[in-house]
Amino acid sequence: MSQAQAALMTSFFRKKEPIHPTIVPPASLQSPAPKLPHSHNPQAHVKEPQTPPNQLDEGSCLLRLRHIAADLPNTILLAVPSDPITALTGDPKDLVAIQQLEEPDEHPYEWLDKALNNVCGEYAKWNGMLPLAIRWGPMGLPGLCIMLQYFIDKKFASEDILEKHINNLIDEAKKLYISANEIPKKHH
Repeated sequence: MSQAQAALMTSFFRKKEPIHPTIVPPASLQSPAPKLPHSHNPQAHVKEPQTPPNQLDEGSCLLRLRHIAADLPNTILLAVPSDPITALTGDPKDLVAIQQLEEPDEHPYEWLDKALNNVCGEYAKWNGMLPLAIRWGPMGLPGLCIMLQYFIDKKFASEDILEKHINNLIDEAKKLYISANEIPKKHH
């Protein structure tokens, strides 16, 4: 056996260092939001809302929020697990079941009210946290609308009792629509 072969075999059979598993919190695994390609026309990457929010004033406030959530401009960020709104998204049936296991004496609305106050209540509004609730994707406003509809359908809450929170979200989304639509258009 040549010296090179002996060295190769020795290195192959060397004792390997053990690999220790590392637990990483989900927030650390997230990649940063993708950057939009640069363009000469800043309007090129902005999705125009099909129905301006001020024209959605008829109907229930949840219906208005659904319309807004379905047509958020592309300038709105995708909700990620670290966003506060994600606590109010997911399978509503499972979330209520888990909540009931954790707090069997608490009515589901009590949990919802606490969570809504943190995301879109007066505290969030006055502390500048309300914009964090305006996100798109299943863990954003569309997911929240599903949760709110579930609570209304199951009679855990009425739309009237949820109206203030919903209107806070609508008002904040309107601000974002306006800022997205105020991007100057380039004239050719």
